[in-house]
Amino acid sequence: MLIFVVLCLTIVGGFNLVFPTKYAKYVEKYSKLYGVDENLVYAVILCESGFNPNSKSKKGAIGLMQLMPSTALWCAKKLDEKYSDEKLYEPEFNIKIGVYYLAYLRTVFNDFDEVVMAYNAGEGNVKKWLQGKGEVFSETSTYLAKVKLCAKLYKLRSSFLFF
Repeated sequence: MLIFVVLCLTIVGGFNLVFPTKYAKYVEKYSKLYGVDENLVYAVILCESGFNPNSKSKKGAIGLMQLMPSTALWCAKKLDEKYSDEKLYEPEFNIKIGVYYLAYLRTVFNDFDEVVMAYNAGEGNVKKWLQGKGEVFSETSTYLAKVKLCAKLYKLRSSFLFF
């Protein structure tokens, strides 16, 4: 029995190291508020910024969930939130806007894959791809595979936290 407990603790410790749940208070709050799976949110944060709130991409995406300022501004207006690009570096604001955007994309697209692809490549590109116009970006295919794998592993991680 002791060996089983040690093995479980090692597995959980490994999951915590590789698949952190930093900012859990905000992820849980906004996932519940907007009806988005926490595992997806953690996976997006991990794949987008590696949990670095000061992250900024070459294309200009900012913060934990790597939001483009134009997308974040649109979401902030929908939420009646004051907006500035600097606020995207604030973990709570970034997670709130990012989770809201995922929830919005879920109203536009029928499928998990389409939502994740739209988060990465934009709603317009995914609509074109679904109409058979153009090819899915290779970056988007890779991103989708990473997010799906991470979301599954976050779900597995949570199943080990039963004790």
